Amino acid sequence: MNIFKPTTFTWAQLGEFKWAIFLIGIAVGATWSQFFSRYTLWIFILGLILSIYPTIIWLREH
Repeated sequence: MNIFKPTTFTWAQLGEFKWAIFLIGIAVGATWSQFFSRYTLWIFILGLILSIYPTIIWLREH
């Protein structure tokens, strides 16, 4: 079984997936807020670093 096979999704499927991840994030944040509060700055920095690559790709295409 190859879990990395090429797959095509519709916009509706991707939208549903994004909503699912968003809602899971809210649930985790509400449940484990005390645990993650110590790492808020590091999580924010990691988010900024991870957004650099897609931003560069987007800017090169436009």
